[in-house]
Amino acid sequence: MNLMDRMEYSGVDGATDYAIPTHSWKHKDTPVFRSRRDPANAPRPEKSRLWSDLPAIPEEIIGCDLHILGDVDGQILGCAGVIQAIAANLSFDVNVPRGLSQIPIDATRKQFVTVQVDNRRIMGQTIDLLMNFRRRNPFAVVVAGSRYFVEDDLSQERFAISDASLRTPSTPESMVAVFMAAKKNNKRMLHIS
Repeated sequence: MNLMDRMEYSGVDGATDYAIPTHSWKHKDTPVFRSRRDPANAPRPEKSRLWSDLPAIPEEIIGCDLHILGDVDGQILGCAGVIQAIAANLSFDVNVPRGLSQIPIDATRKQFVTVQVDNRRIMGQTIDLLMNFRRRNPFAVVVAGSRYFVEDDLSQERFAISDASLRTPSTPESMVAVFMAAKKNNKRMLHIS
């Protein structure tokens, strides 16, 4: 059983029939993954939330090039199901300056750039880099993610650095909503300028 199958089987909502053995001499009957809602012996739900209960994903965002930058803690990657569903090509780089410099300027491809801006040590540098990137590549849809955002921002309040903002960690539903809002905001601003 590979890692993805194991994650699907154990699931976010805590299906407990599968246990990863930790020590062979201790508690063989106690599963490692427990649900906060269900007792340890509860039957496994028919479908796991992580992989099969994805929200409806609009065709507009499917088949894009998705660049995930600065996600050191894996807070954006927590919605792996959405990422798998929308990305035709996926690139991941924890180094934001290097990742932004490697994104091609291409108006013919749908490009989504998701940047985790939580690293306070280089936050000022990241904001400057995003502003320069958006001037160079206005067709790329940029989503800024942070655990310090109070909520998802679907408006154009942070338009200098992003088309929309995602509070991380996120649910699949809010990630899809933020991506759709970012695409609409980007299209609106391209039409105005």
